[in-house]
Amino acid sequence: MKCNTCGKEIKEKALFCSNCGNIIGSMVENKKIETVKNHNIIIILVVLLLIFAIICYIIFKNTGQLVNMKGVKVYIPNDYEEKIKANYDKAYISKKEDIMIGVIIQKNTHLNFNDYLKALELTLKSTAKTNCEKEFDKNIKNTRWVKYQCANEKEKASMYTTIKEDTAYIVSLESITSTNTNNLENQVENHLELIK
Repeated sequence: MKCNTCGKEIKEKALFCSNCGNIIGSMVENKKIETVKNHNIIIILVVLLLIFAIICYIIFKNTGQLVNMKGVKVYIPNDYEEKIKANYDKAYISKKEDIMIGVIIQKNTHLNFNDYLKALELTLKSTAKTNCEKEFDKNIKNTRWVKYQCANEKEKASMYTTIKEDTAYIVSLESITSTNTNNLENQVENHLELIK
């Protein structure tokens, strides 16, 4: 062991430095304090790494992918499974089976988009057991999309529709009424894209 004042080598059990008179007990206390500080730094680093790992898990757990659903790119969360669903050309359902994202492809026989929308609205009014309202009509990734919100006591749906040449596309996000789908709707809406 060396004296922390003069640096001279001293015996392990010495009470003071024979060269400068420094009290050795203070050196032992300083070493203990330094050991405690190093231990605390290690604990802090481990806690920070755990927090970082938890944040990464939360972020990446809720991620999804863009899936080609019959000519439309649609955001699908990673934990959804592709299932066969009546009236849909392609559908993905959540593991809880409380949310479904599906695509319907139809032949468009109307001359323009507005005529198609009028026919769709008439169909929704006559066949749906829900109340449907147009929410927006806007361009998303250079394509005109119209969004309808439909709901009844048990379920709700956000329907996005567009046409390309002689084909009509409907992307539907359906859920039970009690399920909050706002974040998922935003993800689906922000990533809608016709594949050229």
